[in-house]
Amino acid sequence: MQTRACLLLTSLTNTGIDTLTSKQCQQIASTISALLVHLAKLSRKRYANGCSCSQALDAKEIRVKTKSLLLLSLLCISISFDATAARWVNATGQASIKNDNIDAARQEAIKQAITYAGLSQGFTMQSQTTVDQGHIINNQWNMAQQLQTQSMKMISELIIGDELQVNIALLVQDEAAYEEQCTPASLTAAILVPQATIKDRSQLNYGQLVNFETELANRLAKQMEAYSHKSFAQLHSNDRLDIDTSLGQTRGYRLPDWLGKTTDSQYILQLNIEDMSLLPATESMFGLMANDPLRHFAVTFSLIHSISGEVIWQKLFSHQAAWPFEKQQQVLPNSLVFWKSRYGQGIDALLIDAIKDLDNELVCRPTLGQIVAMEGNRLVINLGRRHGMNLQDTVEIILKRDITDRLSGMRSLATPSQLTFRLDQVSELSASGVFEEALGTGGIQVQDVVVKQ
Repeated sequence: MQTRACLLLTSLTNTGIDTLTSKQCQQIASTISALLVHLAKLSRKRYANGCSCSQALDAKEIRVKTKSLLLLSLLCISISFDATAARWVNATGQASIKNDNIDAARQEAIKQAITYAGLSQGFTMQSQTTVDQGHIINNQWNMAQQLQTQSMKMISELIIGDELQVNIALLVQDEAAYEEQCTPASLTAAILVPQATIKDRSQLNYGQLVNFETELANRLAKQMEAYSHKSFAQLHSNDRLDIDTSLGQTRGYRLPDWLGKTTDSQYILQLNIEDMSLLPATESMFGLMANDPLRHFAVTFSLIHSISGEVIWQKLFSHQAAWPFEKQQQVLPNSLVFWKSRYGQGIDALLIDAIKDLDNELVCRPTLGQIVAMEGNRLVINLGRRHGMNLQDTVEIILKRDITDRLSGMRSLATPSQLTFRLDQVSELSASGVFEEALGTGGIQVQDVVVKQ
C-alpha cells in the first residue's frame, strides 16, 4: 500500500488538472481515504519505508502533495457528479495577413476555427478571442444548442505566404439534453447564385466597374467553395433574376419553385447591393497630401427556399475601405488588382462572414430533395454525391400536394409516409433507386419531397 501511495502521489498529483481523465478522477476519489492514512504515517518519517520511488518524499513535500491531492479530490467529486462527458475537438482555421499584422490574422483564424468546429459538431457560436504574441489571453464565447466549451488550446500555427493557419483543440461538453436539441444536417444544400442586383447603377460609374454584379456572384461562389461546410453554389452569374423578396412571405409565390426545378437547387441566394457610394477625399499635412477617399459597400443577402418560396434568412452586411484608384481610372472587377486592393479584400471578408452566418442558418435544417423523374418503379432524385448521398443510403418519401386557395394561389401540403427506397446509383447531383412496391399504391409522383434517413 505504501508503494501504491507513493506512485499515485508522484504521478496523479503532478498531473495537470486540465489533463485529468474521468477514470483518473474516479481512481483518486476511491483511494483518497487510504492514501491520507498512509500520508500520516509517511509524515512521521524522513524516508518512506519500502517505497519504490527513485527518491523518497520528505514531510514538507508530503504536506504539499496532500493539499494538491485534496484539491484534486474535490475537483473529481464535482466531475463525478456531473452527468456530462467532456471531449476534445480539433479545428483548423485560416486568415489573410494584412498590413503585417500577424496577431490580427491569428485572432481571425482562431475565430474561424471555432466557428467551423461548431458547425461540424452541430452547435452555433459567438466568440471573442484576444491574442497577444501568439498566446490566447482572453476567450469569451457562447455556444448554443448542443455543446458547451470549457477550454481551448493552440496546437500549431503555420504561415504560408500571406496566409496564416492555426490548429486548435476545444474541450467541449455534451449536455444531458443532447437529444432534445437539433440534429446537424447530414447533407449539404445546392444554392442557386444568380447575378447580383444593385439599387443605384450610377454608383458603378466611379471606377467604371463594368459587369460588377456578375463578378460579385462569381466571387461569392468561389468563397462558398472554399469556406462553406453546409452548401455549395449552383452558379448562374449571367442570369439576372428580378425576384421580389418581399413576396417571399406571400403564399403561392411560385417563381422560386420554378427556379429550383430548373436548376435542381434547394435554395436561392439573392444579393442586392444597397450602397457603393464614395465619400469625399480628405487632406492631411495642411492640405499638401490627399488621402484616398473611402467607399461604402453594403449588400443584403436573402436566402429563399425553392420549395416553399419563403425567405428563411435575410441580413445586411456592410463595410467601407479606402478606394486607391484614380478618379478616371477604369477598374476591372475580375482583375487581381481590384481584389488585392483594400476595398476588394474588404468585400472578400464580408462575403466570408456572410457564408459563416449562412452555414449557421443551415446547420439545423434538413436538406430536402425532390423526385425529378419516374420510370416504372425507378425513382430519380435531385440529391447526389456532392450533397453527401452514397450508395445504399435509404431515402424517405414525403408526399407533396398543391391545392388552390381562395385567391387562386397555390399552397403546398406535405404528408409524411412510411415509404422508403434504397439508392443503387449515385452521380454528382442526382441519384436513383428502385421502389419495391407498385408506385400507384403509394401515390408517389414527380415533385414529391425526399429526405435522407
